[in-house]
Amino acid sequence: MTIINLNAFIFLIAGTIALVLTNRITSSFLLISKKMQEINLGKTNEEIEWNRNDEIGGTGKGVQ
Repeated sequence: MTIINLNAFIFLIAGTIALVLTNRITSSFLLISKKMQEINLGKTNEEIEWNRNDEIGGTGKGVQ
């Protein structure tokens, strides 16, 4: 019975970690997607503030 409880606990911890990681990843893309939808040729575009040192931040710094 103890091994089953331990496996269930490990499964819950792994699921929680996976949920947190996927939310962080998708929130980045949602922000960029929202800003790209707001782009209009007739108005001044807003700069996307990105303070993380990840792949997306590196790409943004390369464009500047």
